[in-house]
Amino acid sequence: LCMRMVLVFIYMMLTLAPAQQSWSPKFGVSFRPFGGFVGLEFITQTNNHINMTLTNTALMGYDTTLDSHLGIQATLRHESKTDTILWGVQIGSWEHDPHLLDNTETALGIQGDITLNTQLANQSLQLKGQLGLLHLQSYRAFQIEALVSANLYQETLDAWGYRQTGYGLGFSALWGATPEGGVLGVWADAYYTHPQFLLTPNDVVEVALRIGYKPEELVPILRFQDWAALFSAGYRSNLPVSFDIAGLASLERLTLEPKVRVYVDGYLNIATDIAIGADVLINEKPSSLILNVGYAEGLWFKLGFLSPF
Repeated sequence: LCMRMVLVFIYMMLTLAPAQQSWSPKFGVSFRPFGGFVGLEFITQTNNHINMTLTNTALMGYDTTLDSHLGIQATLRHESKTDTILWGVQIGSWEHDPHLLDNTETALGIQGDITLNTQLANQSLQLKGQLGLLHLQSYRAFQIEALVSANLYQETLDAWGYRQTGYGLGFSALWGATPEGGVLGVWADAYYTHPQFLLTPNDVVEVALRIGYKPEELVPILRFQDWAALFSAGYRSNLPVSFDIAGLASLERLTLEPKVRVYVDGYLNIATDIAIGADVLINEKPSSLILNVGYAEGLWFKLGFLSPF
C-alpha cells in the first residue's frame, strides 16, 4: 500500500506539465555541535486554467546530526495555491521537531495541510490545518500528528520577505508525535514591526512575544520547561551594496539584525543573537545567504542558503 501511494504521488507530479523548472542547492551548518545538511531540491511550477499555481518539490539530502530512516532525507511535496487557499501533501522522510525535546531524528510518513487566507476589514486572517501519519525510529510505530492555527495580521514585506511594517496575533495547537507518544502543545504569538530610521531609511524595530504550554521554540538550542514565555526585541538594518558577481548574480544589500531575547520557564533567562544576511538577485529572483550566531544556554550558530539554480 505504501509503495502504491508513492507511485501514485510520483505520477501526479510528473504529469503536471508544461512547467517552469529550477534546481535549488540546499546546505546548512547545524549546532549539534558541528555537522550539517547537504541536499538537492528540484522544483517544477505551472499555472493551470483556473489560475491556480501548482508546485512540485523533490528533495533528497543527508544530515550528519540526525538519525534518519535509511540514512537520508527524501521528500516529495505537491502544493496547489490560489489567492485564498493553499493545500499541500508530502510523503517521505523529513526533519522532525518533537515539541520541546532535542531534534535528533527524522520522521517517515505522509502529511497533508490546508491554509485559508481572507480579508477582515484592513487585516488578513490565515487559518491552517495539518494532519499527518508519522513513524519515528525512537517510537517504533506510526503516530498521528495534527496542527491547527489562526493568525490575524497586517503587514508589508520587501522583495526578500522581510517585514517592513505590521503587527500580528496568533494561536496554535499541536498534537505532536514524540518518542513517548502523542503530546499536546498550545501557544499564542504576537509581534509588532515599526520603521525606525537610524542607519538607513529602511531600518525597522520588531518586538515579539510567544507564551504557552510546550510552545514551539524560536531558537533551536533553547529547551523550555512545559510552560514558557519568550519575549524578543530586534533592530534590522539593510545596508545597500552594489556588486556584480561574475555576471551571474548581483549582491544588492547586507541585512543585519541583532536581537535580545528574554525567556521565562520557571527561571528568568536572557539570550542574544545576530543574523547577517547577504541579499542577492539570481536571474532577477531574490535569494539570501543567512548566518545566525547567538548565545542561549550555550553558543549556537546556523548557516542557510536557498536559491533558484
